[in-house]
Parts: sequence; C-alpha cells; structure tokens
Amino acid sequence: MKLVFLVISIITFLQVNPAIAGEASGEELSVFEQKLYEAKSILEQDAGKLWGHSLWSDSILVIDQSNKCVYSLLNLRGSKKVSDKLYSLEFNENELNYVNTVQKFRGGSFVTVMPWYAKNNKTIIHELFHRMHFGLVDSLNGGAVSYLDNYLARLYLRSEFVALNKVMEKMNANAPEDTILQHVNDALVFRKLRHNSYPEHVHNELDLETVEGLAVYTELKLTKIPNKYILVMKEIDQRTMASTLTRSFAYATGAAYGLIFDYLLIDWRIGLDTGKIYDFLKIYETEYLGSEINLSDTIVADAKLRNGFSEIEAEEIIKREENNKNTDFYNKLFFEKPTLTIEAQKDYGVTYDMNSIFTLSDTGVVYTNISANASKDFHFGDFKMNSSIGEDGVFIPNDFSCYVFPEPVSINESVIKGANYTIKLYNGWKVEKSNDKGDFKVVKK
Repeated sequence: MKLVFLVISIITFLQVNPAIAGEASGEELSVFEQKLYEAKSILEQDAGKLWGHSLWSDSILVIDQSNKCVYSLLNLRGSKKVSDKLYSLEFNENELNYVNTVQKFRGGSFVTVMPWYAKNNKTIIHELFHRMHFGLVDSLNGGAVSYLDNYLARLYLRSEFVALNKVMEKMNANAPEDTILQHVNDALVFRKLRHNSYPEHVHNELDLETVEGLAVYTELKLTKIPNKYILVMKEIDQRTMASTLTRSFAYATGAAYGLIFDYLLIDWRIGLDTGKIYDFLKIYETEYLGSEINLSDTIVADAKLRNGFSEIEAEEIIKREENNKNTDFYNKLFFEKPTLTIEAQKDYGVTYDMNSIFTLSDTGVVYTNISANASKDFHFGDFKMNSSIGEDGVFIPNDFSCYVFPEPVSINESVIKGANYTIKLYNGWKVEKSNDKGDFKVVKK
C-alpha cells in the first residue's frame, strides 16, 4: 500500500474532537462491546455482497480516552478481560497514533477508533471499509483538493450541493422519477462545468471522492438507519457551511451519488478490487444516459436558475475577497518572514480539523487546527497548533516533505513555542538556525 490518505505515514484525516482523560466506565465498555458486535453482525450478514469483499475483521481497536490502552474483541497477548466479550490491553506511549485510521500494532494491521466514534457502528463500518479498500489498491490520493477553493470551482460545487440536496429531498418524498432526474442532471451539469474548467485537477478530486465518499456511502447503506436521504442532506449542509470545500466535499458527494445510483438501479459498484476510481459523471453518462450531458446555454441557464446560482455567486464574490486577503497573509508569513521547518517522517500521524484548512495556491495547505503525537522512537516529538484561518497555521507543501511553522516566540532545550503553537522535542533533537534570513530547523543532535 503505497499511498493512502495523502501519505498515511504523514497525515491521517479526521475532524478534531477533544479527548477527555480517564479510562472508560463500565457503561462505556458496554456500549463499545455492543456497537462492535452490531457492526460485526451487519457486516457478516452482508458477507461481501455490497463490494464483493467481506468488510468485517476482528482486528479493530477502540483507543481509550486516556490514550494508554485499547479495547478489543481479540484476546491479544497481555490483555485482560474487562467485560463479557471485551479485552483491554495497555500500550506504550509511541505505539499508536490517536486517530481513526488503519495502522500497524503488535505485528498486525488494525483499525483504530477513538472512543466517542466507537459509540456508533457507522464509524466502525466506515473505518473497516477503509481497511478492506486499502488492502485492494496500491495508491489513492486522499489529500485536500486545492482547486476547489478557487472562485469558479466553489461556485459550481456549491451549486452541485444545492441540486443534490433537492435530489435527496425528492427521493425521500418518493417524487416522480422525472422530477428526481431533473435535479440529478442539474447536479451533474455543474459537475461537468467544473471538471471542464479544471481538467488537470479532476483525477485528485475523484481519488478523494473514491476514498471517503464510498466509505460514507457504505456506512449508510449497510447500517439500519432510517431516513438515509435526510442524513445525506445534513451531510451536504454541513460541508456547504465549512470554510473550505477542499476535503470535506467528498463525504457528501460520494454518499449522495452512491444512493442516487442505487435508486436508479445503476450497476455502478463493480471494479473496486481493480483499483477503480469512481467517476460518477462518467458512470451516469455511460451506464444510464448512454450519451454525454448537454451543456447548451439554455440547459446551463435553467440549471442556474433552479439552484439559486446568482445568490451563491454573490456570496462567493465576498469569499473571493476574503481568500485573496488570507493568501497574501500566508504568503508573507511562510515565504517572506522567518520560519521553523521540520522534515516529515515515516509513520508520523497527524490529526486536524478538515474544516479549518486553507489552500495556498498550488504550493500546499495551511492547517490552523492541527496536532501530532509521535508513535515511534525516531520521531522528533509532538506538536499542537490551535488557531484559525487568517490568524496562524502550519504549512505543509504539496509534496508533504516537511512542516513549516511561523517564527518561534521562544526556544528552550525541549520546548518551542509560537504565538499559537507548542512543539515538544524528544531527546536527541535540537533547533538550529538554518540561514541568515533567520529561519530555523529541527535536526538531530
């Protein structure tokens, strides 16, 4: 597995949620056990029918809020029984990243789930889908798709969101199929306009949509949750309100198109084990329409009118001015003023709020709410940045080669502090000046 979630050794994606210190209560352990077995029952009943491969694995760990032990259905070496069917195992400080992901542990590959996410089987199924999927493919780009915060791209994507919301609303109400198809076509008109405007970026967008969109679709499809269409509408609304669309979009669009294609009885899920990238526009054109979507002036104008394009346009003009201001700020912060750089390292897990990132043209991404806890002895240490867009951040270039921090406020032997960040260095690492400009870097002693 070469590339997963950007490069899984560098970044792991999830929305930040504060951990609460302390081991799980008996009531919480009962919930973990219940949800794990619910997920197991659902996935064993599916038995690979959805994707052609079984999703269930006993190799799933719930990381305790204390970040010192895991709970598992497996009786791993050194475990102790803590409930009827659940075991607890303490782990060393550097063994696991505190994230929802797939990672190596004690010689095996395990899904890890943080405790508040383990209280619903949707997340468990979501992560188990990733485990199965990553075992089938060599490479997937799961990084932020920077072009989606461009003015025109945002216009078309937000308009697509509006049309998809209408599709979900009409499917939920069992509206006539021609009404539903009108909104489906509107959504894909906006998608095609976007893809035609930025053809060089489409592959990365589809990669991410395949990674996260299929995972959300799978959790909704397999769990016995009523009102799935309404849940997708909420997902779309949540992503629309985010300050950036560059990563969050995929959770909404992938789930929406999956459910739409099921509704229309399109045989679209084939090919997962071939490493297929799911291009929903092309699937609809080839497997349902039998022709390409028409982008005539009349069709585009009508789609814009039906989906409030002019109102979105007015909002995005304001957003463009704000983005230009933030771009100027970050270009000065990271390319003109002194900085501190740390080279990226293998198996270094990072957690961040995907709704608090800012794409900096085609150079990289600024993460304003981000933290990392080292999981290996050879890592440089831990860091945490707590800020907001336009105030501060950590810059990671598109090649994921390093972390760039604004100039430190103070430096001592093991702690580096900035205006909104703290870096704790492990033994064997130090800070040194790297040039006459005043830049710093973290290096081995």
